[in-house]
Amino acid sequence: MFGDLILFYGDHKTSANRLGQRLVFIDNRPIVTHTAMFSGKYSVIHSIRSGVEETLYFELMEPEASYRILRYKPFHRFLLADTANLAEFWFKIISFCGNQYNWSVGLSKRHHRHFCSELIAEIYREMGFELTKSAHRLLPTKIDRMAI
Repeated sequence: MFGDLILFYGDHKTSANRLGQRLVFIDNRPIVTHTAMFSGKYSVIHSIRSGVEETLYFELMEPEASYRILRYKPFHRFLLADTANLAEFWFKIISFCGNQYNWSVGLSKRHHRHFCSELIAEIYREMGFELTKSAHRLLPTKIDRMAI
């Protein structure tokens, strides 16, 4: 549903991603290697090496993918409370599409550049929901740990 998150676990991202996060999250629980947000019934927005794009969610789903879907209920209720909220959400999604990938993950905030979890935090912030003060430091696994 609109605004729900998909957290991907496992080997479909670079080992540097997993290794870097494992140095931060030493709890032996799975590492989230990628995040995406549902922007429509069958579409998601996410940031990959080629930049921010909206795509069909099943294009992300590998046959053996391990994933979790999260719903932030206050955000979900906000989106469905008024069609104007949903329209604003879609407008924000479109405004992020085409932005570049932020290669300095966790190190510096760069204008119009986002890595996957930073993009999620920025969308929430743009809609009035603050996940963190420093979106550029929000690692994918941190979203998973915040939800537990």
